[in-house]
Amino acid sequence: MRERDYIDAVVAEWDEQRVGKPIGGVALMLRIIRIGGILERELATLCARYNLKPGQFQALAALRRVYPRTLTPSELNHGTLLTSGAMTPLIDRLEEKGLVRRLADPDDRRGVRVELTRAGQKLIDEALEARIERLTELVAQLGEGEVVKSSTALRKIMLLLEGPMESSTQS
Repeated sequence: MRERDYIDAVVAEWDEQRVGKPIGGVALMLRIIRIGGILERELATLCARYNLKPGQFQALAALRRVYPRTLTPSELNHGTLLTSGAMTPLIDRLEEKGLVRRLADPDDRRGVRVELTRAGQKLIDEALEARIERLTELVAQLGEGEVVKSSTALRKIMLLLEGPMESSTQS
């Protein structure tokens, strides 16, 4: 018999309560939600070690992915999944810490671009290394076929929820 996880127990309990209306088909989504919550808690713990909040980590990581390019606050917002109202204070805090700087946008007199500083690059490189190591450790428990099948299935779900990417911060 296979090992049971928390979601197996939840599905069994709901199936008992909702006789004739089994929810076993949503177990995949319940696992995604639970895994996401666990990984978010792990990220918060990691961020605390680097004196960051998870949104700040996400913003620095988005800037690091395109380094040495800069991003507008809107582009940065898209890369972090934060609300647009949270972006200005987030950039303010990162700038106060010396991790980013705002630059005038040469293409828009009213606009700004956000640049990763050397201190920001050093910090996010260290934090990312720890995060990637942990995620790699988890994925290493799966076979190559499992990784490919899981990634393909999850991509389909993401496309249903978000739609295809129109453009990326990598352009």
